Amino acid sequence: MPSWSLRWQVTFHAETNRNGELLLDLINETDLIPINLKFQKHKGKLWTFTYPSGYRAQLDFIFVRSKWKNSVQNIEAYSSFGSVGSDHRILTCRIVLSLRAPKQSTQKRTVLDWKVLRTDAELQKKFTIAVKNRFSVLSTNAADPCEEYSYLVQANKEVAPKLLPKRKRRTKTAALYNIKSVVDIREKLQTATEQNEVQNLKSQLSEAYKIAENNYYKERFDEISGNFNCNDPSVAWKIIDHVTGRKATTQGRLNGNTPEERQKQWKNHFEALLGEELQY
Repeated sequence: MPSWSLRWQVTFHAETNRNGELLLDLINETDLIPINLKFQKHKGKLWTFTYPSGYRAQLDFIFVRSKWKNSVQNIEAYSSFGSVGSDHRILTCRIVLSLRAPKQSTQKRTVLDWKVLRTDAELQKKFTIAVKNRFSVLSTNAADPCEEYSYLVQANKEVAPKLLPKRKRRTKTAALYNIKSVVDIREKLQTATEQNEVQNLKSQLSEAYKIAENNYYKERFDEISGNFNCNDPSVAWKIIDHVTGRKATTQGRLNGNTPEERQKQWKNHFEALLGEELQY
């Protein structure tokens, strides 16, 4: 007997005949479930066929794959007022599509800092050599450019975690955590032992953080407004950059540590634009 028969005993008859046994064999072979048996129904809702003698039987079933069994909401048989002269009753099935969401991976995703490759020449060299070596091994039997490209992507994915550092998380301003009200609650929480006390202090700490954060950003907003009103937008933008964690763009900046080096770059740049002196 299949495993589902041990759980689902909602049948019109307690025993089956030879045809029923053949039906069980078919169910086992095809891995199907007679979903009629899932629902607890009165016997008057189970029978589907009437013999000329008036004997009733449950002959009609609806089968589903096991992965879709939760999508079936209800099944029952009933007599229709608009009979078509059949000795079978109408068997209805209500189905609501139920899709399982893919399981979320519990493995933490590592975010690498790719930006270090822009400035670290030594790391650039090591990374290039490692990717080239790994790619040459993978692409030995590549049949076309698309397959070669997939091997190049794979080589980058394998080499990057070994050479690149993890990207540092952006931390909030320390000023939010050094306010006296926050510090006091945090110290009490560290020494608390009772569960109720711990939960209460956690709630208080969360609320204290929210209040401190709101006050901090309100003060910064007042500073920004004041500097803009005083025609000093540079200070205001510095405050905005500090609060948002935004870094100043390097686009348009000249390389060089001293003014003399940058002046030389400007000179070379304009000489190249203007060209050589014309000879008359």
